[in-house]
Amino acid sequence: MTYEIIKVMNNNVILVRVEKSSEECMLIGKGLGFGRRTGEVITTEEDKIEKKYYATDESGKTSYIELLKHVDRAVIGVGEEFIAEAESVLGKLSEQVHVVLIDHIAFAINRVREDMVIDNPFLFEIRTLYPKEYELGLKAVERINSEFMIYLPPDEAGFIALHLYAARKNSAVKDAVKQTRIMTEVMQYIEKIMKKDLKADEYAYIRLLNHMRGAIDRYQKGIETVNPLLKSIKSEMPISYKLAKQVGQFLRQEFSWDFGEHELGYLTIHIERIRSIKE
Repeated sequence: MTYEIIKVMNNNVILVRVEKSSEECMLIGKGLGFGRRTGEVITTEEDKIEKKYYATDESGKTSYIELLKHVDRAVIGVGEEFIAEAESVLGKLSEQVHVVLIDHIAFAINRVREDMVIDNPFLFEIRTLYPKEYELGLKAVERINSEFMIYLPPDEAGFIALHLYAARKNSAVKDAVKQTRIMTEVMQYIEKIMKKDLKADEYAYIRLLNHMRGAIDRYQKGIETVNPLLKSIKSEMPISYKLAKQVGQFLRQEFSWDFGEHELGYLTIHIERIRSIKE
């Protein structure tokens, strides 16, 4: 297929116009942009193109055009390469990620150049809840640091992970942030009532965090659980069950979520396990 080059982002990413069409797209592939210039007409074998990105809706096209005007082409190039790599791991991502994530990366680069540091208060939870996205975030940070000779801290990998998770779910980034914040608040409340640093035993903390994530997900989807061991749990783990009921009360007061006693019974088992861990 034949394309006219509109802009070369880097050696591997070019913005082109499809021949005999007004349609524009981003092409990603090793060496596609090497030695190329704006206005050049090229014929490229399809097997050399690793990824194509077309903005299919008018809103997406408008946003991407604005991005091209205001964001350095090198940043766009790195961002598009990273998104292509992320899709090879996570599957198809929301189209909006091409605008939102690249814009975020550009902002993060400018921020660090101006010595503005933003800590990520949810980093531990992000690492646990979204491990694939976080690993990709670390790779992105490493690439950005190397490419632009800056230092983005691991906290930034957490922010990138949230963008990737939102793109997987085709939801807004603010929803992913809200979900993570809620999980963090719940875990902090459990630490408070247990008077225990749960992160001291990372494995136990991760198991509890993943359980709470599943419990909240089941509740939001209206999935009811049946706990055949509930009677035994209540009689054999009375202190832990009392703590679980406090968590249930917290969820009801803060988020209007009414967890049933069967779900609280499963939570009791995790609390009991943590209580048994010696300091």
